[in-house]
Amino acid sequence: MSFGFPTWKSRISDAIKEASSGSKNILLFAAASNNGRHFEPSYPARDGNVICIYATDGYGNRSNVNPQSFKNRNRFATLGRAVKLLDAGTKAGVTRGSGTSYATPIAAAIAANIIELAIRTKMDHVYVERLKNRQDMEKVFSLMVSKDDTNELDCLNLKTLFHKHMRDTSIHDVIMKTLDP
Repeated sequence: MSFGFPTWKSRISDAIKEASSGSKNILLFAAASNNGRHFEPSYPARDGNVICIYATDGYGNRSNVNPQSFKNRNRFATLGRAVKLLDAGTKAGVTRGSGTSYATPIAAAIAANIIELAIRTKMDHVYVERLKNRQDMEKVFSLMVSKDDTNELDCLNLKTLFHKHMRDTSIHDVIMKTLDP
């Protein structure tokens, strides 16, 4: 959800509850907001059933559009500055966009690739389904975080996941171990 509102919206809340319920188990991502550090994340990013996404530049540096980060939740961030856009109708050159609204679909794509990796490596169906759960995907996201206290964010970095864990075991095994209690 690359949008946000300053206040809670009942219809969106109902849709989020339905989508994230046990039977549907749909991962939901929402843009934190572009209002800057003096504001809280917008709704639906504040919803506990949603993975809130912040923006960074290509080097993992915090974007100045990000709101203050949650204190007791994961603060995942990914590329959201100068993102190259597909614009077939423009002949003027490359179009780029910035903000948490651009970072959000990138984070969703990272999650989709993790689920696809699990399917292609013939991971047990139970684990594949667990990856569609917010808490379990956040556990896997935590494996690829580049910690930087100056950012106050958990920057997603696929290189961290693949280089850190490929030496000892396969990504498949690392994901299964992470999901097991």
